[in-house]
Amino acid sequence: MSAAETDRTLTLMRLNMLKRRRDFLAAKGRRGCNLTAAYGTKGFMLQARKRSAGEVTALRGQSGPRYGITVSKHTIRRALERKSTALKTAGQIGQKNRPKNSTNKGAGKGLRKAGGKSGPQKRGPLAVERNRMRRRLREALNIIAPKMARDGMDYVVIGRDDGLSIPFEILLKDLEKSFQKVHRRIIPSGNPPVSSRLSSNS
Repeated sequence: MSAAETDRTLTLMRLNMLKRRRDFLAAKGRRGCNLTAAYGTKGFMLQARKRSAGEVTALRGQSGPRYGITVSKHTIRRALERKSTALKTAGQIGQKNRPKNSTNKGAGKGLRKAGGKSGPQKRGPLAVERNRMRRRLREALNIIAPKMARDGMDYVVIGRDDGLSIPFEILLKDLEKSFQKVHRRIIPSGNPPVSSRLSSNS
């Protein structure tokens, strides 16, 4: 696949991101449904769903794959807690770094209640790490999905605790394997991936 074809595929990916909550819920599917499948690794879970013919008509004939990425606050909180525990075990964090009292806790609340401002609010570590995991998963999708995604499919990648800590190369291998696993359950072998279609049309 040429560089131009890769750029075209990535552009299509950006345009075909899932937006509605019901599409994310539909990708989860229900037990026993042969149109949905999921495969989980330490860093993420990949959910896949084959869209019906009626949905393709509603999308004005757009049968290409669509993608969604979701990372919950609880996932990031657990990841940070595990990281903190590991550092404490290694002796890198001691009792001296803990605040001795909380006298300044909520000091800015009175100003906000009175209509004043307590200065610019910085993003907490949860938001920062959550966005970092999203970017990491999106980059992995940008690399693997053009080779593995199929027409008429919705894919949702759900971040897990180790999504920030495992090496990116392993993340890519796990994502490629996950695509293979969900496709074996849902899609007939005759339906080629995106990259094969682009090459045949060129």
